[in-house]
Amino acid sequence: MITNSKKKNFLLVSPIMPYPLNYGTRIKVYELIKYLAPRCNLTLISLCHCLEDVKNANHIRSLNVEVCTVLIPNKKSFLHRIMYKTLYSFISLFFFIPQDLLYANCIPFRKKIKDISLSKRFDLVHFEYWWTGYMIKYFKNINNFVLEEDVEFIRYQREYRIKKFGFSKIFTYLLWKNTFKYEIKCCSFFKTILTVTPKDKEVLEEHLSNNIITSPFLLNINIGKLSPNNSNNLIFVGGNSPHNNDATLYLLRDIYPRIKKEISDVQLYVIGGELPQEIHRYNGSNGIFIPGYVPDLISYIDRCSILVAPLRIGSGIKGKIIEAMMHKRAVITTSVGVEGIGLTHEKDVIIADNTEDFIQGTIKLLREKTLRESLINNALQLVQEQYSKKAAYRKFFEIYGI
Repeated sequence: MITNSKKKNFLLVSPIMPYPLNYGTRIKVYELIKYLAPRCNLTLISLCHCLEDVKNANHIRSLNVEVCTVLIPNKKSFLHRIMYKTLYSFISLFFFIPQDLLYANCIPFRKKIKDISLSKRFDLVHFEYWWTGYMIKYFKNINNFVLEEDVEFIRYQREYRIKKFGFSKIFTYLLWKNTFKYEIKCCSFFKTILTVTPKDKEVLEEHLSNNIITSPFLLNINIGKLSPNNSNNLIFVGGNSPHNNDATLYLLRDIYPRIKKEISDVQLYVIGGELPQEIHRYNGSNGIFIPGYVPDLISYIDRCSILVAPLRIGSGIKGKIIEAMMHKRAVITTSVGVEGIGLTHEKDVIIADNTEDFIQGTIKLLREKTLRESLINNALQLVQEQYSKKAAYRKFFEIYGI
């Protein structure tokens, strides 16, 4: 690859391949790459979770990026899959070391990062996720960054608080405490820590003295493309993760049946890849449709009037909420759901933190077109001001000087 010697050499290390753009984390990294690629000599080292990831690296290369891929060892053969799954599960279970930390620090990934640190001089190094923190040791006296997309130990803390007493609650408590230990330790290795919400910044500042900055959150969405919808259709968007699964089951079991009793023609669409069977068993009953992963999310948003997101655990910005607002959809969610976005209750969004309020708030939104329109207009103005490319790129320049 021909490089421009006047440009800075920038290394981006990611434990995921940022393509295809089928969920928020990939979109975020991809948009960062699109900002950096024309402005510096950009190198991406990406951990690949399947052979398709290795092929998708060609799309990133087309953006004038040097890409180095590393296939996770357990994907190479059936024997590797069994060996690594058994080994990592044992270590994680008995030593409470997060599995993401184990995979991100696998020998091939470490070796690739070490080799490239010796073969090329970089001016800036950016690591996605705290799990990769141990590998910053290969880059001495270089301006370095790590992105905390969400503070993971906060998610386990919130999960612990809502669980009923029993083995699961004890296990979640141990996950919380051990994740806290490793997360804070890994973050401490970096000169600058980037968070996506001011709340996460405040949490980390309680435990770390590093330079901590709130980074822009950018989604590649055509703002205002869809027209408002006045149907009685609801949509929930979220793939297979602890916080999404908890919210989905809470919605299906405790919230939606009560709404259905009040508004008989209401329908609910649950969108997300690799959802567990306990969620899929609701598909086709009582006006519930669970197509799982869909290649065209916009077509499902288009047929619904309201995004419902009864999130009780998790941290960081929820891209699904910003995306719905960009597509002119009213949103009802919780305090966890709006964290870091800067939304105001009954101005931009409805915030409901208990079951009864969530049910009544959704029913009110379905019945009152004027309220929906007011929320949509206010929220659209906010996301245009805060989450446009222009605003994000200005912040990126302040952070990286590129």
